[in-house]
Amino acid sequence: MTFDVQKLEETFKRNIEFFKKTAPLLAEKFENYTPKAELIIDPSGRVNIYDKEKESYLYPGDGRLITARQLAEWLKKPSFMTLATQHVKGRPEWLHTRYINRLIDLRKEFFEKKGLSLSGEVIPSLLVMGVGLGEHLKFLLKDLPTENVLVIEPNEDFFYISLHLLDWEGLLKPFIGGERKIFLLLGEDARDIENVVGYFNNIGPFKAASTFLYIHYLDDFLKNYIRQLSEEVVRNISFFGFFDDELISLKHTLQNIKAKVPLFNPYGKDFNPKMPAVVVGSGPSLDFLLPYLKKYRDKLFVISCGTALAVLEREEIVPDLHVNIERNDTPYKVAVSTTSESFRKKIPFLGANNNYPPFFEAFGKNAMFLKGSDSGADLFPHEKLYFVNPTVTNTGLALAYYLGFKEIYLFGVDLAFHEKKHHAKGTAYETFFGKDVEEHFKGGIEVEGNFGGVLTTNSIFYSSKRVMEQAIEYFSHKRKEFKVFNPNRGAKIKGAQPLPLEDLEKRLSSLPEGDEGYRNTFWDLGVEPIKEEWFDFPRVKMQLMTNFFQLKEVMEGELSKLLGGEDAFKILSEFYEYIRILRRHNILIYRLLHGTLTLFIAHMYAGLLADAPKKKKMEYLKRATELFKKMLQEMEKEIYNLYGYFPY
Repeated sequence: MTFDVQKLEETFKRNIEFFKKTAPLLAEKFENYTPKAELIIDPSGRVNIYDKEKESYLYPGDGRLITARQLAEWLKKPSFMTLATQHVKGRPEWLHTRYINRLIDLRKEFFEKKGLSLSGEVIPSLLVMGVGLGEHLKFLLKDLPTENVLVIEPNEDFFYISLHLLDWEGLLKPFIGGERKIFLLLGEDARDIENVVGYFNNIGPFKAASTFLYIHYLDDFLKNYIRQLSEEVVRNISFFGFFDDELISLKHTLQNIKAKVPLFNPYGKDFNPKMPAVVVGSGPSLDFLLPYLKKYRDKLFVISCGTALAVLEREEIVPDLHVNIERNDTPYKVAVSTTSESFRKKIPFLGANNNYPPFFEAFGKNAMFLKGSDSGADLFPHEKLYFVNPTVTNTGLALAYYLGFKEIYLFGVDLAFHEKKHHAKGTAYETFFGKDVEEHFKGGIEVEGNFGGVLTTNSIFYSSKRVMEQAIEYFSHKRKEFKVFNPNRGAKIKGAQPLPLEDLEKRLSSLPEGDEGYRNTFWDLGVEPIKEEWFDFPRVKMQLMTNFFQLKEVMEGELSKLLGGEDAFKILSEFYEYIRILRRHNILIYRLLHGTLTLFIAHMYAGLLADAPKKKKMEYLKRATELFKKMLQEMEKEIYNLYGYFPY
C-alpha cells in the first residue's frame, strides 16, 4: 500500500462527508481539528504515529507490520472478560446463592480451560481498546462474526489520523440498518467508564461475561482503566438486587407498613436550614477530624452513618440524625451491641424502607425513606430517593440534600486506604468484625488521593465514590448553591472541594450559631403517617402471581426449544428482553428476577463460548437448562409465600 498526500486528504474528506450524514457532531469536531500527534511515513512506506506532547512514537517500528503480528497473536490466544468460576457469597439457604453456585460448579465440571474461544458461530461482544492507525479494525470489524462492538480511543489525535487512512464507511456498513451494533467512544467519553457500562446495559449486561478484549496499545492511563473497567463490569453483572435481596426488601417493607412506621417524604416540603450539615462516616480520617466535630458541633447538623454511631457516643456527641441503608440485620445488631439504649433514644432515625423491622424500634423517633430502584419502595405511589447506595455514607450525603442543606462537610468518608487503615479507631469494624476487615484491602484499584498521590481502594468503595460524584453533579445542578467539602485523607471525590485542616478551621470558626429552629422542626415537616389509601394490595398480589406464571410458561417453552438445538444465544438474549419488557408492566417481578436471571444467563453464555468441543458445550447446556427450570419452579413458590406478608 502506498501513500500520497492527495490520497490521504481524499480519504479524510470522504470520511467527514460520511460522518456528516451519520454522526454530525463527530464530523463537526474533526473537520477542522488540530492534532498534537502526526502521521509519519518514511520513504520505504513504513508508517507510525508521533506524539508531540509525549515526544514518542506509538509503535516501536512499522505500525502496519506490528499490528499484523499483534493480530495474529491475538487470534491464537484472544484476551477476554468473563465471570470467574468462584462461588458467589451469600447465605447458603438463599435461592440466588444455591442456584448460581450450582451453575458455577457445572462450568468447572465441564470446562477445564478458563478461556473463551473465537471458533463459535457468534461473538456476542468485542471491546477494542485503541484505534491507532486502525489496521486491526479492517479485520476485527469485517471478518469476525461479532454481534456488538465497542471501539474505545481516549486519544482523539489518533482517531483524527485514522480518518486519513481508513474507509470508515466501509468498516461501519455491516453495522448499519441490521441487528449488529457498533459503538464508538472518543476522548473524554472514552475515559468515562460509565459509558462502557452503558454499552453493556444497552446490549444486555450478561454479555459482559463473554466479551472479547482487543488491546491495541497500553499507556499508564489505559492500564489502570482496564483494571477499573473489569471491576465495574463484574459489578454491573453481579451486583443488581438479586432475587432473595429483593424478596427480603418486599417482606421487610410490608412488615414496616403493617407496623405503621412513618414515611419520610421530602418532596414538596420547604426545608431551609441556615447551617451546614456534616456527614459522619467511620473512615480512618474521622480520628483526626473528631476534635473539629466536637469543637463546632453546635454549629452543624450532624448526620451519623452506620458504624460511626459508637464513636460519637464515646465522644459524647449526640447526632441530629442517624441513617441506615442495608436490609440485613447486621447493622441493627452492631448498633444495639455497641451503643447504649439511652443514647439511641435521643436520636431520630431514618432507615430505608427495606430495613430490618426491629431497627425502627431502637431509636427515639423513626421513619423510613423510599430507596430508589428497590422492590419494596415500588409498593408506594410516592417519588423515590436516589443516590442513596451503595454505602451508608452515600445515604448520608443524599439525605443531606433532600433535607435542604446547601453546604455539606464529609467527615470519615475516605473511600480509599491510607496507610492500610480501613476504619476509625473504636468502630464496629475493629470491635465487631475482627479479622474480616482484611477482606476489604483486596481489590487493588488505584484512585487519586484527595490531597494528591495515588491510593488503593476496592470495588465497593470505588463504586461508592463514583455514585457520590454523580450525586454531587446532579444535586449541584438541581440546587445551584449546593457545595460539598472534603477534608479527608482518602480518595479524591470529584465535585467535593478538598479542604486542608487550616481551611476547615477557618470555615467552621466563621459559621454563625446553629439553626435550632430547623433542628426542632425538620422531623415534623418531613415525616407523615402511613395511609391505607396509598396501596392496592389485592391487585398487587394477583399481578405478582399471574405475571410470573405467564413468564415462567413462556421461558419453559423456550428452554425446550433450546435443548432441541436451536440458537441458544438468541433464546437466552430473548429471555433478557422479556425481563426488560416486564419493567414496564410489573416492576416488582422485574426487580425480583432481574439480578439473578442476568447473572444466571451470563454464566450460561460464558459456557457456550468456552474453549471446549461443541459436544461438551451442548451437554453443559442441557444440564444448565434443567437447573434453570428448577430455579423458576422454586421462584414461583417463594413468590406465592409472599402473600402472608401483605397487610390485607
